[in-house]
Amino acid sequence: MSKRPYMMAKPPEITNDEWDALTSPENYYADGEFSPSQADAEFRRRVAFLVKARRDKVSPPPTAQVASGQVWRDENPEMRRTVMVLTVDRTHATVRRVSTAGGVLKTYGRSSRISLDRFKPGPNGFRRIS
Repeated sequence: MSKRPYMMAKPPEITNDEWDALTSPENYYADGEFSPSQADAEFRRRVAFLVKARRDKVSPPPTAQVASGQVWRDENPEMRRTVMVLTVDRTHATVRRVSTAGGVLKTYGRSSRISLDRFKPGPNGFRRIS
């Protein structure tokens, strides 16, 4: 019988060092603390705990300060929309599309809410233009 707990693929949220520590037999069979079936259950519990902790981790603050009146451009190649921020709350910004034709900003369409996490440069983010 193997001295290792049930092996599964390493979840991406867990670092290699953490994974090595989790899969180390000493963590489960020291002094006969766990039987093989208990070790498997404990291993799965620890992996689930680490994965949940990583997924529930509070996202870092956005790289830019979002404020009312700012104009941002969607970097998504399929969207390429330009929006003006109307209001900002703790997690989202309320925006409305704007047209910049002729150098004049004109709002149109309905307003929508966008997560503040998206207000950063990148393929799924927004870039501030004014």
